[in-house]
Amino acid sequence: MSTVTWERTREPGIYKRIGAHGTHYRVMTRDAAGRQVVRNFDRYNDALDHRRKATGEDRPEDARGGRRTLREVYEAQHAARPYAPETLVLHRAAWRYLEPLADRPISKIGPSVIDRILANIAKPVMRERTRALLSVTFNYAIEKRWTTRNPVTRPRKRRTRAELLEQRPKDAGRKRYLSNDELERLLASIPERYRAMVELMARMGLRPGEAYALRVGKFTPATEVPERRSAKLRIDASTGGPTKTGETRTLRLPSAIAETLAAHIERFVPSDPDALMFGAIDDDNFRKRAFADAVKAARIDGNLSPNTLRHTAAAFAISTGANVYDVQKMLGHATASVTLNVYGELFDEQHERFIDAYDEAIRKARTAQR
Repeated sequence: MSTVTWERTREPGIYKRIGAHGTHYRVMTRDAAGRQVVRNFDRYNDALDHRRKATGEDRPEDARGGRRTLREVYEAQHAARPYAPETLVLHRAAWRYLEPLADRPISKIGPSVIDRILANIAKPVMRERTRALLSVTFNYAIEKRWTTRNPVTRPRKRRTRAELLEQRPKDAGRKRYLSNDELERLLASIPERYRAMVELMARMGLRPGEAYALRVGKFTPATEVPERRSAKLRIDASTGGPTKTGETRTLRLPSAIAETLAAHIERFVPSDPDALMFGAIDDDNFRKRAFADAVKAARIDGNLSPNTLRHTAAAFAISTGANVYDVQKMLGHATASVTLNVYGELFDEQHERFIDAYDEAIRKARTAQR
């Protein structure tokens, strides 16, 4: 006797079974007394409607429900959920395009009107950001049971993945990394008060905002770390708020970098541990003036930005034998998979060096056994 297997679907409480007579669906809910109730259906939509009625998801949370305006939902969402300052800037920029819908009840906003709004946004990146914001806003309304649907449709893919890969330039996606010689020339050209910061970013991979927000008290010299020989640096903030991932990381510093920071603090920064290590820096001003002028003076080709220093740190670490975990921890990536997605090409090159070294080790082992 064969066992009937019901598989989970994307909707909680709904299961499916594919048999000789087609696909059947089973809905499992509980009644007011807590007893389990099982109903079978031949159509998925019927099963979905039954589950929503049984669980009350088809009823709005209050009498107003879908009469809430898009603006009310947007404001309620942002009041209930914390967002990074950078994200809020993007949301405000996207919201400008949604103003024509702001005072319309969410129950009166359908896919066609959304598509018209999005079609009027010229820049593809902003169009997709606006679409994403609108989708998140409706998902929040669904979560609060103010509506049961999200009218935001996904954009159609104009080309298949194979077509995109075929048309993609061979060097697309490759990041710019400074060579040691280029970095030395850049350090020689950058104003002295920024020199330690640039070297720190290029060797330890700090994001620009993390470097700008660094305070003197976050640096602990090796002499104050008796259990270890290396100095340490605590990264727990960025300009305007927490780090990009919201996590804090502590870097163990090579002595060469620790000495550079100690010398910089002694010369440029007051003894106050709350003082900004590199002074108050305006990102736009630093990029367009100090950094761009130094790149030009150092005669370095290519489209460079302070983010290039972070990529350079990753490349240098990998070239000296750092593994994925080392690079992830140094750069503050949320997961090792993020590190591989961003710098996978560099690990491919390291793997070739590993194979050469491994081959040599195998041959030595064979010789030792003879």
